[in-house]
Amino acid sequence: MEVVHYLHTQHPESETLSTRFLGLDGVSVADLTRTDVEEASALLRDYPHVGIGGRDATVLAAMQRYDVSQLWTHDSGLKRMADELEWLDVTDPVEEPGQ
Repeated sequence: MEVVHYLHTQHPESETLSTRFLGLDGVSVADLTRTDVEEASALLRDYPHVGIGGRDATVLAAMQRYDVSQLWTHDSGLKRMADELEWLDVTDPVEEPGQ
């Protein structure tokens, strides 16, 4: 959802680009479950100081459910969550090495 949201806000051809992205090999879309929403709510409640929103929290909840720990993002709130969650490893693909 993060990639689709980025494309929607940054590119006039977002629908075409989103379709291409979703069709790439290795791209999967996780179902959103009630448990994910409950876990996302807990993350929002437990880490109000980090600055993540509902979409970020649901991404993290789905990652936990699928036992995915590596996240590539330029989102500053999600990068701060890596300092809070022992299991989360965030890489910023935009940031220069050594920053």
